[in-house]
Amino acid sequence: GSFADRIKFFLELRSNKYDLAIGLRNNMLPCLLGAKCRAGFVGCLINVFKKRKSGHMVWRHLSKLCPYGIDAGDKVNFYVPIRKEDKIFVDGILNKDKNKKIIVICPGAKSNLKRWGAVKYAKLADELVNEFKCRIVIAGDKNDTEVCRQVASGMDGKGENLCGNTTIGSLAELMKRSLLVVTNDSAPLHVASAVNAPIVAIFGPTDYKKYGPLSYKSRVVRPETSCGPCEKSLCKDETDIGCIKGISVDKVMKAAKEIL
Repeated sequence: GSFADRIKFFLELRSNKYDLAIGLRNNMLPCLLGAKCRAGFVGCLINVFKKRKSGHMVWRHLSKLCPYGIDAGDKVNFYVPIRKEDKIFVDGILNKDKNKKIIVICPGAKSNLKRWGAVKYAKLADELVNEFKCRIVIAGDKNDTEVCRQVASGMDGKGENLCGNTTIGSLAELMKRSLLVVTNDSAPLHVASAVNAPIVAIFGPTDYKKYGPLSYKSRVVRPETSCGPCEKSLCKDETDIGCIKGISVDKVMKAAKEIL
């Protein structure tokens, strides 16, 4: 949101007078919120390096709870609040054709370097429909409107474009009841992972060992480059697309078949 929106949100948080505030980004926000107990950069630095020097970011973040007697261990059942309205919304989608399973495609991402091409997503969607006789649902937030439109319009078959029409709860419920989720390294990936949905995650410059899916049935598809994962915001060769362009439809389709 805008700077004014962020200030408003910060003031709302501060007014709640929390007992404990933990800053996952190691910044000063917990101190500024006025909580009685604060875990930011100074409070957690030693513990994080002692407990979790490497590994998935989920465990590195959860390590910050250890000073307060909370040890999450190595297995966590994530909770995603799903309202009755979310379930009704998903029921309406699934009931349009009860004989066909849903495959959810999430082609958006905050960075262009994390976006697999819309043309490739459209071709993949058609191949999934032909192979598994499924329905394709395209999802994302309002920032993904254009890329979702491109995928939907680029398909030979018909895909249902729900971009901007789902809440986190309804997206989680849809993913939980889907045959497969195909997504970039983006927020929907982590929603799908939280509900243990089957996932094919397409990665570019990001380290999948730190940010990849934690679902029991998941595959990561990434480019075969000597420089990755670089975790850079700009590619040294292609500033607009980067290494993710080297991932073929066949490679993603193969990963989908391994799960399905």
